Amino acid sequence: MEDKLLLGLLYLDKKFKTPADIKELLPHIELVLKIASQRESFSKEEEYLLRKLFYKLNRFEEFVKQKSELWSAKLKVEGRV
Repeated sequence: MEDKLLLGLLYLDKKFKTPADIKELLPHIELVLKIASQRESFSKEEEYLLRKLFYKLNRFEEFVKQKSELWSAKLKVEGRV
């Protein structure tokens, strides 16, 4: 179980670079978080990679929210919503 978590975190660290990657990587993110929730403790590397993943998720969430708000405002100005 430990190897799966570390491998999953390393994979996400390598592939998860932009907000657009969320759609493609969502099943992997969910699986890694499910595996992590079953664990009681983490190695230093796993803890670091989990923190990095949460940071990316929070940062990209703000980016996606801002983009959707901008598009929503633009469409309201044009009278389409």
